[in-house]
Amino acid sequence: MILQSLRSFQPPHPPTPTGKPMIPLRSVLGLLLASTLLTACGGSPTQNVGRSSTRTIVSVPGNDLGDFARNQMGGTSFDDSRGGDLLHRARRTMETAPGLEAEFVMRAFGRYRAGADTGEAREVSNRYKVLWARPARLRADVSQSSEGDLEGARIASAESGGFNVRAPGLFGLFTRKFAAADPRLKNARGHELAAVVPDAQLARLTGPYAVWTVIGEGKTPLGAPTVRIGVQGVPRLDPEIDREELELEAGSLALYQYASYVGMRRVLGYDFVSFRWTQPPAESFGI
Repeated sequence: MILQSLRSFQPPHPPTPTGKPMIPLRSVLGLLLASTLLTACGGSPTQNVGRSSTRTIVSVPGNDLGDFARNQMGGTSFDDSRGGDLLHRARRTMETAPGLEAEFVMRAFGRYRAGADTGEAREVSNRYKVLWARPARLRADVSQSSEGDLEGARIASAESGGFNVRAPGLFGLFTRKFAAADPRLKNARGHELAAVVPDAQLARLTGPYAVWTVIGEGKTPLGAPTVRIGVQGVPRLDPEIDREELELEAGSLALYQYASYVGMRRVLGYDFVSFRWTQPPAESFGI
């Protein structure tokens, strides 16, 4: 059994519909309409803070106005300019950050095991420690897993492309090379590992037609304010997924949670135990 894929992030809370994805229009009138139609509001997966304010930022390729931010509801600590600025800063950070260090618990609900469709959906939970740097450098260690044979496994990007995998236990004496699209590296949803590494996820979530909407505010257990964002207008990881949400710390822009849903069911999620945008040392990526 080979290492399950890692994803990008998750909130363990009841989801709130955020509307269907739509393609942004090029006119200002179209932007206003898109901003209105894509607005959603709901409870935060963390502690709620005051009244929720919804703001939308729409990317329009080729539009010299740049991203468009609009306040839809008032009454929170984030005024219009700060709300829009936070979304801009978060997007730019994801687009330009040199790398990251993170530890998180990933839960995936699906029918796949080592790339094979078992016909029966189940939830798989893995705890990862991840280092990532541009371009395409990755190391991930599995410290805990609901499928015990994965605990202690390590995966790293190979210089020639694909991934090197070291299994736990006695098998860890040997390193095996796998192609990026090898089905044995798929997660429980059937997503290829190459599609859910940070490079791919960050590029997808900040794509040219991405629409981000603030749908809630909260706090971490340590009291840091967070903002929950609905993401629309991006390609989904699989055809069943119809909604994705990010939650990040408002000050550091550290990722706090990520989740994707099929209807009202969370099918993929990350709870971040720790996270920071940084440049890991080159020597950290050995397997």
